[in-house]
Amino acid sequence: MNGAYITDPGKVGGETSQADDMQLAENVWSLCENLIKEKLGSDALYSWGDKAQYYAFYDLYHKSRKL
Repeated sequence: MNGAYITDPGKVGGETSQADDMQLAENVWSLCENLIKEKLGSDALYSWGDKAQYYAFYDLYHKSRKL
C-alpha cells in the first residue's frame, strides 16, 4: 500500500477530487509564492520559469499514484 492513508475502522482511504484538481494546485502554488514574497521578499524564491518543473513533478507524482 503506497501513498494511501487509513481511515476508521482500518479502511484504506482514497483520493478526493481535490487531489486531482489542477486549478486548485495552481491556486495553492500562487498563494504560497505570494506569502513567501510577502514575508521574505521577492528575492527569496528560486525561479521556476514557466513552472515546467512543477508540472513535470505534478505529472510524475500522479502517474506514480496510479501504479
